[in-house]
Order: sequence, then structure tokens, then C-alpha cells
Amino acid sequence: MATSDVQICNSALIKVGTDLIISLADDNKRAKVCQHQYPILRDEVLRSHPWKFATARIELAEVLPAPDFGDYENWFQLPSDCLRVLQIIDLIDGVAWERSGDLLLINAKTVKIKYIKRVTDTTLYDANFSEVLATRIASDLAWSLTQNAALAEAFMRQYLTIIRPSMSFSAMEGSVPSIKTNTWLTSRY
Repeated sequence: MATSDVQICNSALIKVGTDLIISLADDNKRAKVCQHQYPILRDEVLRSHPWKFATARIELAEVLPAPDFGDYENWFQLPSDCLRVLQIIDLIDGVAWERSGDLLLINAKTVKIKYIKRVTDTTLYDANFSEVLATRIASDLAWSLTQNAALAEAFMRQYLTIIRPSMSFSAMEGSVPSIKTNTWLTSRY
């Protein structure tokens, strides 16, 4: 597992075939590109899948007063680290909801969600995620540092190849979710 964002960036730089950095604050192009792209690409890869280490559950606070217009009765404040809402827990069938910026709009009085959170502590990343992230960063750095489009495309293909099994490994850490049926579905049988 990675111990720092610099270690993940250095893994990407090794893949690209360039010199390593000591810190993201180094005064060179490699560090500056890493410093700029790392948080963007980290959030992109986190958002792409419900990685077990990056999922959280929380009950949301209602935003008062709710507006007098629109399709939703209530607005709830999403956590500042919310990258993606995965599920509304205990949602009654047919209740619509949507995300609007940092708010969740819904016709419910209380809301509990499961979501993907922004995880910045690299010691929490699993080894597969760290490697996927390093490969995604390498695909971005390859163009920035070498202007080699073929190399950048090769890393993107590699990223797309290694992310699938990594997602599967993460998804297998837990029991298989059961599918709940209702009387409408079972009435025929």
C-alpha cells in the first residue's frame, strides 16, 4: 500500500521513465504536473467505483427553509467529501431524488445515504487502488512530460485493463446483496 501521494506519483513517474520527485512542492515540471493532476485524478478514480475503503454512510441534515418551487419537498446538505451518492438507505419505492451540487433533493423527511467519500489519507488505500491510480496518473503524465501520444494511450489502455479486476476485488469484500421483491413482482407466481 502507498504511504504518501508522492509515492503514488513516483510510481507513475517510474512507469513513464522519468526522474522521481522528493515532494509535490519541488521546483520542477514533474512535481508541478503531479501537484496539479494528482487530486483531480485521485477523485476521478475514487468516483469511478464504490471502493470499500472509500464508502461511508451518514444521515443528512435538512436545509431549511426548503424552496417553494420545484419537484422536491426537501433539500439535504451532502457532506463536503461526497464524490458520489451511491444509495439512499431505506428509501421507499418510487420516491424520486436527485443531486444538485452539494444538495440532495428528495421527497422524504429524513435521509440516510451511502456515498463515495474523498479519501486523502493514502495509508487507507488498498494496494490495487494505489496501482490503478498510479497507472491513471502515468497516462496523464506521459503526454505532459514526454509529448508522446502513443505512450499516453498505452498507459490509458493499461489503466482500463487493470481497473476492472481491481474493482472486482474490492466488490468481493462483503456478502452478496440480496434482491428484495415486492408483491407486484411475486404476484404472478
